[in-house]
Amino acid sequence: YANQDTVFDDLGKPVLLSALEGRNVCLFAYGQTGAGKSFSMLGKNEPPSLRGIIPRTCNEIFKIRNDPELADKENEVLHEIVIEVMEIYCAVSYTHLEPTRLLSI
Repeated sequence: YANQDTVFDDLGKPVLLSALEGRNVCLFAYGQTGAGKSFSMLGKNEPPSLRGIIPRTCNEIFKIRNDPELADKENEVLHEIVIEVMEIYCAVSYTHLEPTRLLSI
């Protein structure tokens, strides 16, 4: 058994750091029904210790981006963050987010 902190530290954070270095990344959960894929990815909102990879990654992106110590004042960078959450079940794909919208930050 791995708790949500371990799952994020071992899987989510390395993928996030690669994305922040400019790489295209994908985190894919695969397994039989009831194995915990959705829980690992989404978790529960409360308590915070049960939040999954996706909400933790979103929080971490903006925490890092808004950290004044990490900001490069001389070379401002425009970030475009695109997240897609989809499910493939019985050869049919379902999106779990609204259609992509450009968010200016």
